[in-house]
Amino acid sequence: EKAVEIDPKNEKYLFTLGSAYLDLQRSADAVATFRKAYELKPDGFGENFFLGLALLQDGQRPEAVQRLKRAVELNPRDLAAQQALKVAEKQ
Repeated sequence: EKAVEIDPKNEKYLFTLGSAYLDLQRSADAVATFRKAYELKPDGFGENFFLGLALLQDGQRPEAVQRLKRAVELNPRDLAAQQALKVAEKQ
């Protein structure tokens, strides 16, 4: 958290912190953190994918599906993104 406070536009710090929040089941914090990364780079694969995962964990299925669809569009060969989208669409 301290690293993001010092450098809030550092994508590596945002991804590390957001991933930690996901692991800790702090989905609202993960969404907020990954949303910051997404705002910096809205057409990035990782930004869409990880925001989609966080939104899904937070119960925000419609937006999660949007972000995960975009991730698959950006990297159609990524199996994790394809699987996450299938899960999100079934919920």
